[in-house]
Amino acid sequence: MNKEETLIPAICPQCGAKIQLASNLEVGYCNYCGTQIIVKDVIQKVKIVNNPTLENYIKIADRAYDDKDYEKALESYKKALEIDPDNWKVNYREGICTANTTNLARFDIDKAVVGSKNAIKLMNEQKIDREEIAKNSVLMAIDLIKLNNTFTSFAMNHYNEYWELDNSAEEMWSRIIQVKNTAEYITKELLTDEIIKVYPKDSAGQKTENWKLLAMKQIVNSDVNLCIVRKYKSGYNQYGDIYSNAKIKNEIRVQLVQEYDKYVALIKDKEANYQPPQINRDGKAQGCYVATCVYGSYDCPEVWVLRRYRDYKLSTNWYGRLFIYTYYFISPKLVKVFGEKEWFKNVWRKKIDKIVDKLRNEGYENTPYKDREW
Repeated sequence: MNKEETLIPAICPQCGAKIQLASNLEVGYCNYCGTQIIVKDVIQKVKIVNNPTLENYIKIADRAYDDKDYEKALESYKKALEIDPDNWKVNYREGICTANTTNLARFDIDKAVVGSKNAIKLMNEQKIDREEIAKNSVLMAIDLIKLNNTFTSFAMNHYNEYWELDNSAEEMWSRIIQVKNTAEYITKELLTDEIIKVYPKDSAGQKTENWKLLAMKQIVNSDVNLCIVRKYKSGYNQYGDIYSNAKIKNEIRVQLVQEYDKYVALIKDKEANYQPPQINRDGKAQGCYVATCVYGSYDCPEVWVLRRYRDYKLSTNWYGRLFIYTYYFISPKLVKVFGEKEWFKNVWRKKIDKIVDKLRNEGYENTPYKDREW
């Protein structure tokens, strides 16, 4: 055999025999039936059917990842990991892809955090340059912050659609806790003071510190969401549906309020004009006291209507503000004395139902609402 000649396997298209062809020739012949075979076509086919290399798997996965085809990317990243389990980039992106192919039954943002932790560990073990590790840490943090936004919308949209179910609040809480844990990982491990010092700006020129502030705000917003007193439909009687309150345990709420205060202070130290959303500190239904007592929650369609009317009508003139002041002065006392009495709820339910119906006819919506800031 000549030095340049190598044999390649082929299948005769005429008789199906397994044969060997010399790669340095233009054409070859089947040893069994004499059929002429174009060698370059066989070489191309062999390249296609042979197992892809690690590099090929990563190329396929990266292209799919850039196109946001996370299912296809995940498939190729998993194959690449079978060949090279110590590739830090593949470890990280496999986690991101797993999170991005999640569903409500398998809410896997945690997998993205695990992938990031594995990647950081591997980079340190492989003694990758300090600046390169800092750069990649920032890129990971940005990815996770964006993923957190997606997951928060995912969790809250589902809750707002199914809030009347008795387990809706618990499901939402478990998802928001994952978001909060991810944001804490970003602030404590990915965007440390040292990393910000080494890599002060991202590739787009944005200050790395600003990304850390966004992660802190995600923690604050998560704490607020977890402390809101929710409601669910627990039954009905002759007066209509009965709603019960759903709220986290008091000891957990205390911890969340302390964490909220800590991060609000840290954010305001860097961003003096920051106005945080208000957190429920005492575990009681907030505002619209009589209406909240009647309907069982500050967050329900009827109270959303009333809150809109308060913010966009009553608050705009002096006599409306006087009514609000008087209401908030008197109603907490009424609720404290009579709030547990069924007759009190029934009497006010009929009155408030009529008001809500009137406001709905005037165009005030009964969809989820965040109180207006003045």
